[in-house]
Amino acid sequence: MVYQTFNKWTSWVAYVDTITTAIFFVGMWLMAKRKIENWILWILGDIISVPLYFYKGFTFTSFQYLGFTIIAIYGYLAWKKHLNNNPVTV
Repeated sequence: MVYQTFNKWTSWVAYVDTITTAIFFVGMWLMAKRKIENWILWILGDIISVPLYFYKGFTFTSFQYLGFTIIAIYGYLAWKKHLNNNPVTV
């Protein structure tokens, strides 16, 4: 709605930015539900954001999201290891 209201649909960057925002919102929702799939969305969103911010001229932010990608990979591996070591019985 914001992009439409302020007429910001001027390039492909707006569409990619909207997609990454949606990916991060779903990732946060899954994290609140304590689902391991949240890490996959964090990694995907971060991988898309690194070149996007570099293209937009935000070099520091691009490197920051590269760091977030590494942290998300470690988070996924840690959660996976924890789940494999503690099987849940129903």
